[in-house]
Amino acid sequence: MQQLRTGLRRQLLTIAIANTCAATLFTAPAALAQGNNLQPNESSDTSTTLPTLQVTESRLYEEATGPVQGIAATRSATGTKTDTPIIETPQSISVVSSEEFRNYGARNFNEALGYTAGISRQEGADRTTETLRIRGFTVNRSYRDGSKYQSNLYDGQQELYGLERLEVLKGPSSILYGVASPGGMINAVSKRPTSEPLREVNIEAGSFDRRQISADFSDALDEDGVWSYRLTMLHRDSDSFIDHVPDDRTYIAPALKWQPNEDTSLTLLSEYQRDQTAYVYGLPTSGTILPNPNGDIPRERFIGEPGYDRYDNERYSIGYLFEHDLSNSLHLRHSLRTLQADRTYDSINMGQSSDQRIYARFAQDRRDSSASLTSDTSLQYDWGAGNTTNTSLIGIDYIRQRHETERYNRTAPPLDLFDPVYGSGDFGDPEPFAWSSKQRSEQVGLYAQNQMKIADKWVFMLGGRQDWTESETSPYFGPTEWSRETDNAFTGRVGVSILPITVWRLSLAIASRLNLPAAPTVTVISSSPREESNMNWAFAFSRKGGIPCSPPPPMS
Repeated sequence: MQQLRTGLRRQLLTIAIANTCAATLFTAPAALAQGNNLQPNESSDTSTTLPTLQVTESRLYEEATGPVQGIAATRSATGTKTDTPIIETPQSISVVSSEEFRNYGARNFNEALGYTAGISRQEGADRTTETLRIRGFTVNRSYRDGSKYQSNLYDGQQELYGLERLEVLKGPSSILYGVASPGGMINAVSKRPTSEPLREVNIEAGSFDRRQISADFSDALDEDGVWSYRLTMLHRDSDSFIDHVPDDRTYIAPALKWQPNEDTSLTLLSEYQRDQTAYVYGLPTSGTILPNPNGDIPRERFIGEPGYDRYDNERYSIGYLFEHDLSNSLHLRHSLRTLQADRTYDSINMGQSSDQRIYARFAQDRRDSSASLTSDTSLQYDWGAGNTTNTSLIGIDYIRQRHETERYNRTAPPLDLFDPVYGSGDFGDPEPFAWSSKQRSEQVGLYAQNQMKIADKWVFMLGGRQDWTESETSPYFGPTEWSRETDNAFTGRVGVSILPITVWRLSLAIASRLNLPAAPTVTVISSSPREESNMNWAFAFSRKGGIPCSPPPPMS
């Protein structure tokens, strides 16, 4: 739809130019005729001044939080928290548009970012997390509209149909986001209301009894466009290539925008999502990629128990984005989001086998609950001095997270992977598991940054951030005894981009990062941060405007 609107604007612009040129051509002969019919007593320097042709175009380029114009994005706010051309950001940023991952046929982050350099899968057929590797480092929680989203890595995947774009910031990002992976971070940008009508309905059917319907509606609610809305919905009922593992989802995301004038806007964003599937632990190497005397294990083999293994996750989220221009050069932004996720997560894992055929199994009953509150407030000031233009930013963000996990271990009957008989034995009694815990954490960060552009050839970036963190952990069973840990750290970044020619740029960035120490369990939300003593640096070459390419074939 956005491409259609852009195409129409360009056609109108072309028509206007053509009309003006035609008028000029008709006027020019008459002027020349007058010049050729000069009388002897007339001055020979008589000339005719043609009308000045001035062509203007109304912001056809993209915005950092809006749809990508085509395949290659040109602007992003993930690397600077300001609407900045990617070529002027001295850090590697990859942007995948909604059009692009729809062309891929992508169903989750792993598939949407499958063609992005530096990104690799952490697991195989996982439908419960968004865990990826960026430059070799594990990233198991993502950001939404510039703020941390999940409290726990099992809070569920984000629905791609509700996103405008996915952005990957590679390298240290602590200067803007605090505690983060040294490999980078992933920021998902939500679809937002538009004042122009949008009507879209999709009906899909496919392999493994896949049936899905989705719809996306948006329009202005009044004649002046002060109020606008967006409603994005999806429902899927599907099996998967693994026996007894469903891939069901219900998603609805209402949004409302209030924009009384060009200087002020308030956007309310909400969503509800329920996923019903099961965690897939995978199959043994013997019989899959290595020989097995019993033959090959079918790839669709399910190692759990039908009716027991399940991942039933319900997630609610609501928040707002507020922007106000105090003047032409001073801009205020404020965002707030709260999230609640509750799930049943029962699963069976596989143990050892003495004959590479019948494998021992063990089960775990699990109930999780997560909640988070994030807020980010910043003030941007645009100013100039001499041949430089500057964008200065100061801000404060706050993150509060809570997570509880209640787990019980059980014994489970063994399973013949070559001739499985499910329900052939009884489960053992549940026993409380030591990793059951209650956790809560808070993080407050103050950050400041300046982007300086000199003579349209050099871009310098300097920033710093101070973080304070507090985390508490208590056993779930027995007396509640909170172990408390607090810490603080400073991180910084210095970067430069050189724009010597119109196509390519060279950038260098040096940044420290705020890292978490190793945790005793996989469910820890936060711990004391550690500022790495070494500095992280990188060179990057980028082509202005991106490198156009045809989309790869759809993923199976």
